[in-house]
Amino acid sequence: MTERVEEAMLAEWVTLRSLWGGDDSWVGDALRPVIDSAFATPELRALFPFTSHNSLCFSRCSSYPYTLDSPCIAAWPDEYIVQASWAATDEPRPELVRTTDLELAITTVIDNLPPNRAVWLGDADRAPD
Repeated sequence: MTERVEEAMLAEWVTLRSLWGGDDSWVGDALRPVIDSAFATPELRALFPFTSHNSLCFSRCSSYPYTLDSPCIAAWPDEYIVQASWAATDEPRPELVRTTDLELAITTVIDNLPPNRAVWLGDADRAPD
């Protein structure tokens, strides 16, 4: 991973943590521990984070359209739902686990990450060769 990619990725994590750190809505309260736990996990910190509604998602690229090959965690007040992927459609995504245990949710995401975890600056339409 190049230094530019590492810097961009860290900037995304810092921005996300700052954005949700000051949000006192139920979504902010539900997402904050997920974001903090994911940031503390090297396998997830090595991906670009983004949120969609009440979900923390991961991408191998820095910009939309994002890669659709990594699970997401939907955060609710007393529950976490790990979905197989993020999709910008109304189609339901397969649930990998529904739990009240954040550690289990994080582990499920890690266990279902794609084998190729190469990251890049740009969007999914311009993946490096």
